[in-house]
Order: sequence, then structure tokens, then C-alpha cells
Amino acid sequence: MHSLGGGTGSGLGSLLLEKLNEEYSDKLSFNFSILPGSSDGGISDVVTEPYNAVLSLNTLIENSQASFTIENRALYRICEKNLKINNPSFSDVNHLISQVMSNATASLRFPGFENNCDIRKLSTNLVPFPRLHFLSSC
Repeated sequence: MHSLGGGTGSGLGSLLLEKLNEEYSDKLSFNFSILPGSSDGGISDVVTEPYNAVLSLNTLIENSQASFTIENRALYRICEKNLKINNPSFSDVNHLISQVMSNATASLRFPGFENNCDIRKLSTNLVPFPRLHFLSSC
């Protein structure tokens, strides 16, 4: 789980993903990435966000088998329009992200679940071609 907009999320998150892929190359990795975007729907004040996102996306292409992308603007839009929260806080947005992560991994965590499957089978069903491993959740 990391942000692609900058700071420690894109740089450290990409480096950590590379190191994990080197050490555990036989394991599959899923990650949840927050794509940059302003909460008010406009352009962000941070000039380097697009560059950080593009550089981090290259790392995701090379080192991840499935990447759930979540757009920052979509999170705020869902909070405002669907959940009827006038001024969403970080807590509201983080709760929405945790719900997305919980729903995406439910079949892996509950052995008695009727659609129970392992991560390899889930990856095969959701990602038909290796280069198309960006899954949209919001």
C-alpha cells in the first residue's frame, strides 16, 4: 500500500517493492496504489506529482503481478456524493481505502468463504495478460 504522488510513498514504496521482488521472486505480489489528484477536483499544487507517478508506475509494471489503483479524486467524490459527507477528512478517505482493501482480499482471508481461492488463482482470473495488471477499484 503506497501513494504514487511523491514523498516517501513513491520512492520508498518503489524501492521496497523492488527489494521484495528480488528477495522473494517466486512469490506473487499485489499492491494498492493511490494515484495523485487534488481533493477539490483541480490540479494539485505539487509540481512533481506527475513525474513521481510515472516513475513509480514503471516499478509497478516490472515488480508487481497485480496492482489495485485507487484515484485520490475518486475517493473524495465517493465520500461526497455517495456517502453524503460534506467535507471528507483523511479518516473518511482512509476508511474507504480500508474497505476496498478488505473486499479485494476477502476470499484470501476467510477459508470457509464460498469463492475461496489462493492468490495465484485470483491473479490468473483477474489479470489475463501479464502487462495488463492494473485493476481499477474506484
